[in-house]
Amino acid sequence: MAAKKKMTAEQKLDSEISKYKKSVTNYKDKYNNAKTKQASFVKKANDAKDDKTKQFMTTIANSWKRAKDGYKAGYDRSNTKLKSLTKKKTKFEKNKVTKNLAKVSEKISEHSKKVDAGENEGKPAIYRSDGQSTDIIYVATTGGENDDTTSDISTWPRDSGAPAHNYARVSGKTVTLSGIITGNTDHESREKFNKLLQWHSRHYELTYKGRIYYKHLMISDIGRTYDDFATNIKVNLSFQFSYPVKVTAKAGTKKTNKTTKSQKSTQGTRNKTYKTLTVKSGMTYWQLSKTYGKSVAWLEKVNGKNLIAGKKVRVR
Repeated sequence: MAAKKKMTAEQKLDSEISKYKKSVTNYKDKYNNAKTKQASFVKKANDAKDDKTKQFMTTIANSWKRAKDGYKAGYDRSNTKLKSLTKKKTKFEKNKVTKNLAKVSEKISEHSKKVDAGENEGKPAIYRSDGQSTDIIYVATTGGENDDTTSDISTWPRDSGAPAHNYARVSGKTVTLSGIITGNTDHESREKFNKLLQWHSRHYELTYKGRIYYKHLMISDIGRTYDDFATNIKVNLSFQFSYPVKVTAKAGTKKTNKTTKSQKSTQGTRNKTYKTLTVKSGMTYWQLSKTYGKSVAWLEKVNGKNLIAGKKVRVR
């Protein structure tokens, strides 16, 4: 009889988490059922017309109360264990990502040495940025690596002396690549291309490491061509830069002076108060920006491009 295959640490952890999730759900259901039963027999005891029936119903109600308390204790134990295992799983995942990225870096370093020694496969490497996989796709460039960064710049006249950067922002970064995916067999090169298709369809965040190096890319366009190669595939790839940021918000509302007229915002963060004032002749967004610490672009966004004397505008 073959020996039983031992579970890996990750499989064992997942199994334990699954077990305690079921236990928590089971205890919760039993607790709610016992609570309902207890309430039912308490009501019957209160409605009883003779002492004997009342005593009997009370005894059953107390029995369900003991069961309810037992299920509550079981729920608490299982839930505490589940939280501990979940925390351990999070730590495990972080360590796994770190190790995988280290493996990827080592693979790329070894691969670069082979390319420098004259092997066919290309040097630019494409792999997942989240460290959930150690798969790497290499592309031998034929049309070069291209990096294009574009900005949106306002065509509206701006206040004299206002910083130019308040009227512009980076709107996109694109990396394009034309090259060849190599393989010893047709199947091997197709497998590599299919991996790129999978990353594209699932919108994974990727790292591109060649002459150009970005960590936060997603494939926006992918194409292939079969012509005179027996086993290799010509590919065209476009990547769009997508940088993640963490957005946080403070609870509560801002305090305002008693003399300031405030009203609740109907957009953005709920229950957030803001300050308004009446526009005077000659007033500019640049002046308001300096006084209240808001950018000209922000003031124009919430109030419109033009200041009109006598009209109320938001400054905070």
